[in-house]
Amino acid sequence: MRDDLTKEVCDFLYDYIGKKFKDLNSNIADPKLFSIVSEDAIWIMEEYAEKFGVDLSSFVIDEYFLFIDYRWYDFIGMWSIYKLIYKRLPYDDVVLKPLTVNHLIAVAEKKKWFEPVCN
Repeated sequence: MRDDLTKEVCDFLYDYIGKKFKDLNSNIADPKLFSIVSEDAIWIMEEYAEKFGVDLSSFVIDEYFLFIDYRWYDFIGMWSIYKLIYKRLPYDDVVLKPLTVNHLIAVAEKKKWFEPVCN
C-alpha cells in the first residue's frame, strides 16, 4: 500500500512540477529548486487534496510557499536587473518551513493535513 501511494504521489508531483526531485526528503517548497510560488502553489495543493482526498483545512500555505508581489515588476527584465544590481533575488533570504515529498506521502496516507515534525 505505502509503495503504491509513494509512486502515486511522486508521479503526481512530477506531472505538476515537471522536475524530478533528488529523493523523498526533497523540499518541494524551495523556490530555488522547484520555482513553485504564489498561485502555482495554491493550484498544486488544491489538486493534491482533490486527487488524494486530503483535508487541507488546517494547512497554512504561506508558511511553506513563497508569495511574490509582482506589482513592482512592471517591465520586462526586472528580475535580471535586480539580480545584476543586488547579486541575489528578492526572496533569497526568505526562510519558510520545508515541505518534503515524504511528508506529502504521509499526509495522503492519513487523509488529513498535519504539521511535519522537524528534527
